[in-house]
Amino acid sequence: MYRPLNDVIRYWWTLRRKPLESFMEPVALAGDALVCSDGELVSILRIEGARAITGDGELGDFVALARQRLNGLFLEKGHVVHVMLERAPDAAHEAIEGAAARQRRQCERLGLELGDVISERAGRLGGLLSGEVCLLACWTRPAALAPAVLKREKRELKRRLKEWLPRPRESQCPLAVVDSLPPRHEAFVSTVRSLLKDAGLVAELLDAHASLRWMRQLLNGPDAVGPDWMPVGPEDEVWGRFTEPPELGAFPPPLAPQLLVREPVVEKGGLRIGNRRYGALDMVLGPRQERPFHELMTRLAEAGAPFRFWMSMEGGGLAGAGLALVGSSVLAATSADSRHVRDALAGLRELRADEQAVLRLRMGLLTWVDAGADETELMRMVGRVQQICEGWGDCECAP
Repeated sequence: MYRPLNDVIRYWWTLRRKPLESFMEPVALAGDALVCSDGELVSILRIEGARAITGDGELGDFVALARQRLNGLFLEKGHVVHVMLERAPDAAHEAIEGAAARQRRQCERLGLELGDVISERAGRLGGLLSGEVCLLACWTRPAALAPAVLKREKRELKRRLKEWLPRPRESQCPLAVVDSLPPRHEAFVSTVRSLLKDAGLVAELLDAHASLRWMRQLLNGPDAVGPDWMPVGPEDEVWGRFTEPPELGAFPPPLAPQLLVREPVVEKGGLRIGNRRYGALDMVLGPRQERPFHELMTRLAEAGAPFRFWMSMEGGGLAGAGLALVGSSVLAATSADSRHVRDALAGLRELRADEQAVLRLRMGLLTWVDAGADETELMRMVGRVQQICEGWGDCECAP
């Protein structure tokens, strides 16, 4: 009975299969921001570090300041903050070798024979240092606008796009955004930058070209971005392309072929892209106990595991929760889990009634091994990372 149903579902998903480029959110450059396929705007900030050591007191002050400045923006849907932190123990070798090469050249000019000393220092630093990067993406969606304004400007946008020759994803279209969204996005990014600055964090707003360089590196691997590679946007000078129809070659090339330069290969237990085999974990149940975030990062660093941690915080977290509240209330008489869900949603509704923002939080983790490693080594690395994550505040993660 179930086999024909499974065959129908499999055939349905085969018909719905889409190319990898269709999952790319950014589709055009627009100043310092990126335009996404559904009219969203996103800007990326790179967090370099903190000006001072952050303790429990400073962390509490930062949470209070963030609640004060961002509460109004996250009351309803429309704004998203996405944080990504990557730690790669082998990424520091290239920077160390570059610094050592410059020192060797300088010693040769001065006639000093210090090559052995420099090599010994570089070898020692290679085991102590690790490459780390932290990026923060600020998203502004059309839902941030008033419904009446959004409806009117969508009609204007539709009339404007009728004169745009290329079809979707055939070229970059920086005009595919409603007029009132860019000012709203600039204000959101400015608020986040001001918050980080007042909290003692050093953050740099990346322009659209630098943001796409980081995206290409994170998607394909660190060796997929040359030192001189830059994406081509609407305002960049570039040779015309041979296309059909010929007029299409005068428009800027699409972003997806510029960013997705390596074909991923789905393997048992993971995904191979370039010189790495990746395994992913999703946090399906958040920490039951409040634990400092640095504990998780410290344990992962002590284990020597490379990882890429991401966390998404979206406003209007109670949107669509009415059906869940009704269902959990009906089943509360027979299920303890349903009672917990009902009580949690009722508590969140009380907070929202008190004009406090309720966020939708999502977290996940990614780890990897070399492409030459076998499946057992990848599964061992994923299992080690999963054990560390589930020991942080008693949460639950699933591959």
